[in-house]
Amino acid sequence: MLQSLHGDEFSAAFGSSHINNGFDPRAFDAIMSQTPEPTHSVNLAVAGGSQSEQRAMAKSFVEQLTTPAQPQPCLILLELDAGANFGGNHLMHPRAINIYDWPTMRLMSQFSSLAMPVTQRWGRSGFAMAAMGLHYLNIGMLSSLIFSPSLNAETMLSQTEDDRRGLHLERALAPDTNGIARLIANRPVQPAVAKGEVLRGHFALIEQLVAASPVHHLSFVYIKWPRFGDVDEIKSYPDHITVGGRDVPILNLGRPDLYPELYVPGIWHDDAHLGGEGARMVSTLMGRKLAEWYATHGAPAACGS
Repeated sequence: MLQSLHGDEFSAAFGSSHINNGFDPRAFDAIMSQTPEPTHSVNLAVAGGSQSEQRAMAKSFVEQLTTPAQPQPCLILLELDAGANFGGNHLMHPRAINIYDWPTMRLMSQFSSLAMPVTQRWGRSGFAMAAMGLHYLNIGMLSSLIFSPSLNAETMLSQTEDDRRGLHLERALAPDTNGIARLIANRPVQPAVAKGEVLRGHFALIEQLVAASPVHHLSFVYIKWPRFGDVDEIKSYPDHITVGGRDVPILNLGRPDLYPELYVPGIWHDDAHLGGEGARMVSTLMGRKLAEWYATHGAPAACGS
């Protein structure tokens, strides 16, 4: 993707299919172009992605960064609540084996807390340790011959035409309009509110990306992307976290009480993924909220060597 875009992007969004189907770089950049922090971004999220794959993708991105010819921030947009690991049925898949080196395994061990059930904590650590063992046994080389790569020319064309820069629009399946209608009909009058998790792994991920980058002054943003299940339960998060002396904003877009316009039929493909219009709306809102945050807390520095 980066090669097809000639490496001109200095800001990128990472995460799972929620971001892959939901972040429209064109809409986000249109808002940021009206601020002192203009961006030219790309969507590098992947379907089925996890925190481990988010780390791998973001690390590859920051490693190839150079100082922009025109001063601008290098924004690294990360999905806050992506799953820690792949599903258990992907343990032998090269997507897992090829990335689970020691730093990845160590990071995944930090995406757990004592508040989690013991089985969940052990499951996360156990998967990461098993995948790391397979990684160093080099089984990934064999499994790469068995599994076909998920990326192909048709996918690349779909995600780059119309200057989409990685945004995936689901065309193979019809929108689940009936499912969305049922969720709307059954939504509670007032959704429950629960405290969202901010774990040591969220801090460590940024620390690892800073260490991997050849340029200085990277800017990070964590995003809670909307899902239709938010109408049943809202997750609350702090305004920001502080990592290495820098404040990292947390944009919680999964708030039907604040953004009811996002929880209507017609802009969702299914209960977890937006359609094209929904991606435009959420990405525009994200740009506005980030611009507001920078106006209050101070603009990010331009990145450079």
